[in-house]
Amino acid sequence: DSMRRAGVEVMILSNNRSGKRVDDFCHALGIDYVGHAQKPLPKGLRRAMARAGVTAGETAMLGDKLLTD
Repeated sequence: DSMRRAGVEVMILSNNRSGKRVDDFCHALGIDYVGHAQKPLPKGLRRAMARAGVTAGETAMLGDKLLTD
């Protein structure tokens, strides 16, 4: 909520091919997600940026696994 109030949009990028688990998690938090993101390729990140209407310069990414994020 504090991120939203600060004007920061949070979105999850998941390599998961089945969206059910990610959809449930994101729905509960009230945030959007891009599934089957194909990380570490930039394709999913570009889809997320387009959906959010932001540029690469306005985007930050935080991952939990070096080789897949």
